Amino acid sequence: DKIERRMARLRPQLVGITSVTLNHHIATGIAEVVRKCDERVPIVMGGHHVSFEIEGSFRDLPALDYIGIGEGEHTLLELARSLEGRMDLRDVRGLALREPGSGRIVKTAPRPAPSDLDALPSPARDLVPLARYLAFDSHASVITSRGCPYSCVFCSAPQWTGRSVRYRTPSLCVDEIEE
Repeated sequence: DKIERRMARLRPQLVGITSVTLNHHIATGIAEVVRKCDERVPIVMGGHHVSFEIEGSFRDLPALDYIGIGEGEHTLLELARSLEGRMDLRDVRGLALREPGSGRIVKTAPRPAPSDLDALPSPARDLVPLARYLAFDSHASVITSRGCPYSCVFCSAPQWTGRSVRYRTPSLCVDEIEE
């Protein structure tokens, strides 16, 4: 009901959903509700689960239009530009989609992970009612780094980013915490 109300109120031009394996069933349900609300709104899903399981994700979720492969900040921005007609969809790096007509799954050129995490914008926390989360003793996350130098057998990080680690400038992390 909440998703249906938001879809009716916001009437989005693009819907993005994150899917990691632990919440993939929830992400799938959200996509199905979004599709029921609007048959034409493009739905893009990103995250570890769909990035590693592209064909299966498209097969199991007919509502899905696009998958952002890997770290998706720039891919999502370029996808939005493409949907507005401001760039060619084939030039959006790090994207998987169903080819119009054939339905065949195609991938655009890979997108390298952003090397400068400081250049990424801070989360728009003003758009989130943080007081609701405080009532549940919940916390906001701050990204201080991405990647991991280890190769734990149960973890997807080495396949996601290799064994490299990228760090944000510590003072920027502190500024975000204080904010």
